[in-house]
Amino acid sequence: MLYEKGKDVLEPIVRETLRILGVQVEDPDVEGIEDGKLFREQGRAVLEIKGRNGPIKQDDIRQVVQWASDTRLKDGADYKPLIVGNPHCSKPLDERGETVAPNAATYASNGGVAVVTTAQLFQALRQKQAGTFDEARFWKTVFETSGVADLDEPTPNGTG
Repeated sequence: MLYEKGKDVLEPIVRETLRILGVQVEDPDVEGIEDGKLFREQGRAVLEIKGRNGPIKQDDIRQVVQWASDTRLKDGADYKPLIVGNPHCSKPLDERGETVAPNAATYASNGGVAVVTTAQLFQALRQKQAGTFDEARFWKTVFETSGVADLDEPTPNGTG
């Protein structure tokens, strides 16, 4: 999950991890539209799962905002735009740069897009396995975030 990208590798891993972390996840209806839908009592989200050699780009943010809008028109319900990103995926965690490009960060904040990294998902999964995962707090943070989510990250030595 930490060094992957693409629909055949990263996307299924992320969807399964989200399920383990306590949400219902639907696989995409049509490939190339959204990367799935997420359901929890707080609401619904449309997923965009991205692996990048650099930061998450503004086009990634625009895409998930469009998909959330399209899905709302189709289903008649509001969907949170959610990007699960693996930025700088070819680098070790402690050498990765900014999660989101500056112009994309502004657009995400203004557009109500939550950006969660695969490193944050990995850390949540480790906490779940250790019995220290606060599921309610994690999902509350995701659904209330506009921009990069303030969630736990793995520490460089792998203990945190």
